[in-house]
Amino acid sequence: MFLFTLKKLTNIILTNSSINIILHNTYYIITHFHYILSIKTIFTIFTNFTH
Repeated sequence: MFLFTLKKLTNIILTNSSINIILHNTYYIITHFHYILSIKTIFTIFTNFTH
């Protein structure tokens, strides 16, 4: 749940176009991208176990 919440918070920040331009190609964007991938991976693993 922590990663999901963190992803949503970073999405809210990135929706502001001026902030998005400033943060482009920074570690913030890289971290946001990795959190999204990790959430999808964990969700896929859990759904495969339950299915």
